[in-house]
Amino acid sequence: NFDIKQPVLVAELSMEKLIGQSNKLIEYQPLPIYPAVLRDLALIVDNNIKAGDIVYLVKKTGGDIVESVQIFDFYTGKQIEKGKKSIAFAINYRSSEGSLSSEQVNDIQQVIIEKLKKEFNVEIRDK
Repeated sequence: NFDIKQPVLVAELSMEKLIGQSNKLIEYQPLPIYPAVLRDLALIVDNNIKAGDIVYLVKKTGGDIVESVQIFDFYTGKQIEKGKKSIAFAINYRSSEGSLSSEQVNDIQQVIIEKLKKEFNVEIRDK
């Protein structure tokens, strides 16, 4: 009837039924008003250590101050001992209570490093 030259598909969706199947609770947070502090952390770990386990421990140890942890580098090769790998993380620190000082961030990062050494026997990669 409309001179459409290609196949046409039609679908009817019931939003009530779709929403009824969802179990996600949507939560909103206000935008942050205090600046974030970004620190990188490069680690050498055994090949059997999962990066996700490290991310989990960093978030758990840092608590609310660790806003996000992202992997930005993964390396195995000549400079890394056989059976090990290098993983580098970008850690975003932020407080909802005020601006963080370098000393505060250094202190929490040191606590995180000590916990990683204890749990996963990590080495800090300097280069």
